[in-house]
Amino acid sequence: MRKKVCKTCKKEKPFSEFRRSNHTVDKRTKSCSACIDKKKGLNPEEDRIFKQQAAMLQALESSAGNVSKACKAIKISRQTHYDWLDKYDNYKKGVEEITEALIDFGETALLKNMKKGDTTAIIFFLKTKGKNRGYVERVETEDVSDPWTLLAKRSKERINGGND
Repeated sequence: MRKKVCKTCKKEKPFSEFRRSNHTVDKRTKSCSACIDKKKGLNPEEDRIFKQQAAMLQALESSAGNVSKACKAIKISRQTHYDWLDKYDNYKKGVEEITEALIDFGETALLKNMKKGDTTAIIFFLKTKGKNRGYVERVETEDVSDPWTLLAKRSKERINGGND
């Protein structure tokens, strides 16, 4: 049986086991891939998480930002996704880029509908982007700190027909 020895970790294994466990011997250094990764500062667990995050970002993009659907697709919990957002800045930036792209897509569709004369789209746009020009809905409120006084006032208005 043919065996290979890693010069760095001095482990001797049958050639077939190196292949099964993804330990390929580098022809120049005669080191296994685990030792090479260790020299580069790559942690196998971090590498696994990085690959999962890349898959999650791809799943988020294809699911139009639906976190539940994306998590299901790559078989992680929603909590893992939110933990990654807190812990990994690059992952958070990737999620933010996807969100921004979806918002851009929505704005483009809204503008197309406005150009077609869609009244609902125009009203929505003015209520959200035109607030500083007065395109807001007012909600009138009444002081109800004493509900009995308010009830008496309204009853009196009904009796008098609003001529008070």
